[in-house]
Amino acid sequence: MDYRGQDLDLRTARWSASSTETSGWREAAPAPQPSPPSTPAARPSGLRASVPIWVDDTLLACANQAFDIALAYRSADVRLEHLVLAMTRVEAAAAALEAHGVRVPSLRRDSAVTIAGEVPTAIADASPRRSPELEDALRLAAARASQAGRAASVDDVALVLGEVGGD
Repeated sequence: MDYRGQDLDLRTARWSASSTETSGWREAAPAPQPSPPSTPAARPSGLRASVPIWVDDTLLACANQAFDIALAYRSADVRLEHLVLAMTRVEAAAAALEAHGVRVPSLRRDSAVTIAGEVPTAIADASPRRSPELEDALRLAAARASQAGRAASVDDVALVLGEVGGD
């Protein structure tokens, strides 16, 4: 499975350039990624496009769900709110959030209200782009996970959002 959006390079341990051709699958381990600079402005713009973000299957499912939510609400960007709502909808991710003491039903309701309260900005057939904040959170989670030699998980995203003070 690949990320549905075209502007974010999310990869799992079983990644393929063509998700429909299973004979092209290859095993790949997440390569250690350098820690990104603390501010997005300090990061070279080429780094975003050139370095894949290694995620586990659950986080990839959440990212795809976030893309679908943004598309359904005609949002111009896939934002953190979409990812948070998606993490409450994917069963394995919701269990991971609960393990961190998050009240999933409340988080689901609050994030859905936030998303529904925004005016649709995208053209009906336009594909939403990833927001810089979403990409930064995923990259920080991947950097955290790569120190342990693994792909980023929902746990890593939850810790990153907790560290940066995400509401």
